[in-house]
Amino acid sequence: MKRFEDEGAYKYSFYSVLRRGERIDVKCPNCGGHASIDQRNGQLGWKCYECYAQAFEEPVYQYKAKGNCAVCERWFNVEVTDEKKTSHRSTHVECPHCGSMNREHLNYLIAYVSADLRVKYGNMPIRTASHSIPAYIKDAKNRDVVVRTLSKLQHKTG
Repeated sequence: MKRFEDEGAYKYSFYSVLRRGERIDVKCPNCGGHASIDQRNGQLGWKCYECYAQAFEEPVYQYKAKGNCAVCERWFNVEVTDEKKTSHRSTHVECPHCGSMNREHLNYLIAYVSADLRVKYGNMPIRTASHSIPAYIKDAKNRDVVVRTLSKLQHKTG
């Protein structure tokens, strides 16, 4: 009876093999012959053993933050470009849906929140510009605080 002991979970994944300094056998894009990918001096490159073609490129990293916003509860997936934030596993990223987009949007928010009666036109359930405003901003009990905060923001951006 033959015995087989299984190995680690990700031993043969692409990045694990490269991290260990081993090569990955591939097909040459030029001649279709035997080529390999390896990483040397921080650069990822390939070379063909038949036509001797080769190319090197530095790895390109994209850092993304995704999740549900704690304030507006909408899903977001944005690219993080701030180098100070990319080195941390858990970092605060501003939600792209929260806040005002520009001066016109800020005026709209102030007018919407300060209104006592909000009218939606038509009998069809169509999304309006106010559908994405969080419920705590729409509540009448928070009206004074929200309008005061938005007004301060309006004067601050002057």
